[in-house]
Amino acid sequence: MALSDTTNRQGYTCNGATTAFAFSHPFHAQADLVVLKVLISTGAETVLPAKTLSDIPVVKAFVVRYPSASAQNIQDFYDGYYEKRKVYDTIMAKAKEGDLEAVEKTMRFDPSATIQLSAIREALTQQSMLIRNVWKDPAMSPSDKRQLIDTLYFRMMELAEAGNRGLRDAEKLMDKP
Repeated sequence: MALSDTTNRQGYTCNGATTAFAFSHPFHAQADLVVLKVLISTGAETVLPAKTLSDIPVVKAFVVRYPSASAQNIQDFYDGYYEKRKVYDTIMAKAKEGDLEAVEKTMRFDPSATIQLSAIREALTQQSMLIRNVWKDPAMSPSDKRQLIDTLYFRMMELAEAGNRGLRDAEKLMDKP
């Protein structure tokens, strides 16, 4: 039996706005389709992660993509971290100036601000960088990319929740309303 069509690749130049493209080749499963992102200036190819239902324009209105880096517990962690960091930086600056009265006043304002959350923030940053590297890895299959990215997002959410829980516990111990 002879094959009538041996073309296994179809390319489009994108404008940054168009998201749907005609594709005339038959495929039987989502895993049979590989989407490559090619940077024209260098020719570098990136295999994109496998699509999910939440990536289909009409369907995504009814499906929630979970997990993601915008999960509420991750946002809550960053909000709490930056709030505490501002107070901590003020305490340290006033201590350097020798203004102990201002240090005491700031400590009374938020006693839990001295809790160091930098290690958790750094771990979240490293996880985000790892996700970006997985996106760029041309050797990984789309389904492997999707699975690893989802796993990393879940780990980020667990880490952020641990930081949030630790902060809430510390605030209770320090009797902050």
